[in-house]
Amino acid sequence: MPKLDPTLLAQLSAQHGLLQDLVAHCDPRPLHTAPHPELRPLAWYFVHAVYTEAYWLREVLQGEETFTAPLRPLMHPEGLDAAQLAAALPPAEHLLAWGRQLQDDHLMWLATPGALPEHPLLEEGYLAQWLVQQGAMRYEEMLQVLTQQALKDRPLNYQVSQPLKACGPASTSKEVGKGYFRVGGDPAKGALDLELPPQMVELSAFRITTQPVSNAQYLGFMQAGGYQDDTWWDAAGCAWREAQRAEAPHPWRRDLAGHWFAVGLNGPYDLVADEPVLGVSRHEAAAYARWAASHEAEGMGGAILPHEYQWEVARRLGKLESHGRVWEWCGSPLHRYSGYQPRPEIPADSPDALPFDAAPAVLRGGSLHTQFTRRRPSARHFAHPDRRLLFAGLRLVLPPLPGCGILD
Repeated sequence: MPKLDPTLLAQLSAQHGLLQDLVAHCDPRPLHTAPHPELRPLAWYFVHAVYTEAYWLREVLQGEETFTAPLRPLMHPEGLDAAQLAAALPPAEHLLAWGRQLQDDHLMWLATPGALPEHPLLEEGYLAQWLVQQGAMRYEEMLQVLTQQALKDRPLNYQVSQPLKACGPASTSKEVGKGYFRVGGDPAKGALDLELPPQMVELSAFRITTQPVSNAQYLGFMQAGGYQDDTWWDAAGCAWREAQRAEAPHPWRRDLAGHWFAVGLNGPYDLVADEPVLGVSRHEAAAYARWAASHEAEGMGGAILPHEYQWEVARRLGKLESHGRVWEWCGSPLHRYSGYQPRPEIPADSPDALPFDAAPAVLRGGSLHTQFTRRRPSARHFAHPDRRLLFAGLRLVLPPLPGCGILD
């Protein structure tokens, strides 16, 4: 095995430290008990990160299942109730000692030429890069757990100091002319399998809003009866809204005066008017887009959620502002790129298998909690349209202006 890039080793080591710190300093409640039914305990995500490394570096590369075989049932906990799952996770001190030992071994093997057998996955640091990004995803999920614990604590005594004022949808946008554009990533720059292979796609002309939808704009949708008017919701969205009794983005709460505020990792805070709204499902994002499209006089006619290719092309061309503050829902489902070849070869029953056939919705851009290793124009995230615990918002695509028909 050729010597691994020290920068990549440093990234993996830093990733280990971030995950370990969350466990070491975590409130005991969410460590073993999930604060929301869509999530698992924080300790589970840490175990998943360690297991993923052990699976590839120990089981796949070396044929050693001592650490992975006992954990495999825990990686598919759908058959376990909350009490069984909590009982299967060790106390924090044991969990950290176990995880640190394995992660230290993994770093040493990757840093030492000849410590691991020759394997195509080790070429050009591919597996190490992949593991860094898998760890980054687990880190963001662990922060979702901590955010949900803060919401569960219900800060009822918070008083808003600057009430949020609603406004209408904004049509400030930039144009992209019709043409052929590249989508997809570069493996040498960390692109994952679902971003490959890079290819050319043909797009019709479109406009894309320069900013994500803001808190004030979303409040305008709410105050216009957006959550009560079935006009803006498709059948699946209506069913979801009724089941969830949704009336606002997930982190939003009202103070005693009726003013909206939000709850994050550090507790409650005033909503800033021009900050991107976050904590909405794809159903909510699509309903907002339909409502915005009804404002033809304000230039919003035809507004929709972007296809992920439109988002990526606009990002590459420098048309987007404030990207990377929230994940942004796209209108297109997750799909295999033409010529897609999975690498590494992930078994169908692996917790890391990609759910292409389920066609979940795609998100682009990254949130404030997304690490640098995943902040690429080509990076693709995905989730079920029902999910609203993500740090996710939206921006809109609009029809082109007259005369916008050539490459911009």
